[in-house]
Amino acid sequence: RDIPVGRYGTSNTGQMKTVYRLGLGNRYGRAMQTIAGIHYNFSLPDEFWQGWQAIKQDTQDLQAFKTEQYFGLIRNFHRFAWLLIYLYGASPALCRTFLQGRSHQLEEMGNGTLYDSYGTTLRMSDLGYKSKAQQDLYVCYNKLDTYTQTLLGALRKSYPEYEGIGLKDSSGNYKQLSTHLLQIENEFYGTIRPKRTANPGEAPIRALEQRGVEYIEVRALDVNPYLPMGIDACQTRFVDVFLLFCLMADSPPMTSADYLATQRNLSATVKEGRNPAIDIYTACGTIPLRERATQLLQTMAPIAELMDGKAGGQHCASLDLQQAKVDDVELTPSAQILTDLRQHDDSFYDFAMQKSREHQAYFASLKMNSEQQQLFDTAAVESLAKHKAVEAESQPSFEDHLATFFAQYEA
Repeated sequence: RDIPVGRYGTSNTGQMKTVYRLGLGNRYGRAMQTIAGIHYNFSLPDEFWQGWQAIKQDTQDLQAFKTEQYFGLIRNFHRFAWLLIYLYGASPALCRTFLQGRSHQLEEMGNGTLYDSYGTTLRMSDLGYKSKAQQDLYVCYNKLDTYTQTLLGALRKSYPEYEGIGLKDSSGNYKQLSTHLLQIENEFYGTIRPKRTANPGEAPIRALEQRGVEYIEVRALDVNPYLPMGIDACQTRFVDVFLLFCLMADSPPMTSADYLATQRNLSATVKEGRNPAIDIYTACGTIPLRERATQLLQTMAPIAELMDGKAGGQHCASLDLQQAKVDDVELTPSAQILTDLRQHDDSFYDFAMQKSREHQAYFASLKMNSEQQQLFDTAAVESLAKHKAVEAESQPSFEDHLATFFAQYEA
């Protein structure tokens, strides 16, 4: 309760954002909202899509083709996301105060630090940004309509535990947006999402239905504590190669059993990714994680070479660095963090604070020229002016606003 939620002003849109976060706090606890990860947005220009459509000898509308292909990418992402977890998982330890009496199977390092011996990302485990209420939720990524219909089912489904929380408190203040399994689409904690920019007041799921997929949002990447921005150019190069591979590789439709198999691989890598005995499930049986990782990296090599040849850069070099992590598990961020904690006898809290201070000093040392400073100053003034203008507009009651918004889920 001591952790504040974001406050977005008095407009209906602003209130909705605040109540949504209050709902998250009431459902999962405020501490969960302190967890940070990277959301990586990815899209391709029409020039690419036109060429790719010609190669595929597809004759449908370009937007329909793009939507279909993005869903193929998403299915393959689920098949291979465990590789990103192994390579970039960076949360193998935490401060014991985070759990506040919750049951766990972590080991004690000392100084109030808990860790997972072979774990890669506790953020993605059942101790992190996960919802037990959603563990049986199956969302179908085979086509746009199967995706929207299965997700709409969760948006319409009342959930007894959330009914117990109640919609409002005794003073009439909202405690959550609804008592359904999902308040809004954002509460679905998938590792990747199809996205479309929504108009004001438009439900994201309806924007997708009406205008198709515009881009995808990857949500499986940890913030790397060794990097000021949490991610660097080398990683973005590899993630781009990885996503293009997911797009270009064959991506047959998935059954619910297929999807559950991908989730088993993901969960195993989250908890046991650095265990030399860990296996990955494939359509042809099980295979050691490192062997399968090497196979995938080799398959991605032509894409990296093509990107280096067309756009310049160091995509092949980035691929080589990932192979080095596969060959030597101690080069992974999760292993490096545990090594540092042991060598310096730091608590996780001290380690995190030290890195935060280093990054603060780094950004404070950066100097902007007058033109850059003016750009930011102007953007800030314009943003505040737009916020005031929205709040000055005549609006319906918040209750009516919510009713109009949620009616889109029933349409």
